[in-house]
Amino acid sequence: MANISHTAAFKAQSDFAPEAKLKIGNDIWSAETAGSRFYAQVLSKNPGTVQKVIDSAAKLEPPFTSKQVQGHLRWLYTAGRLEVDGKSYVVQAKAPKAKPEPKAKEVKVGKYAARLKAKPEVKAEAKAEATHQRRMVRTKL
Repeated sequence: MANISHTAAFKAQSDFAPEAKLKIGNDIWSAETAGSRFYAQVLSKNPGTVQKVIDSAAKLEPPFTSKQVQGHLRWLYTAGRLEVDGKSYVVQAKAPKAKPEPKAKEVKVGKYAARLKAKPEVKAEAKAEATHQRRMVRTKL
């Protein structure tokens, strides 16, 4: 199974059936967020089914819509903090990134490189030409 991000797993997860039974884990949201408020006011009371969660969230001020509730439940589920009908999502550990193998460095010899590649039989002569390139030399004034 390939590693996928939590966001990709969340987007791929379908909504839960209203009669699905829930077992809720710990709060994962930061303080003063909608998710934290949802957890504190609804999920911390351990409602038994998805429909009970939707009904409880609809009574809050401001209320949560059914779509918002399903989104929060899917987020908890794909984070590994919620069991639905006895099944939990297995959060995969991130695989270490493979380091790319170093490539062999190609030596550039300037404008004479084409001659080196084109005429391998004149190799020694071309190398001698390549070493006699003009260079800028700094001098003190």
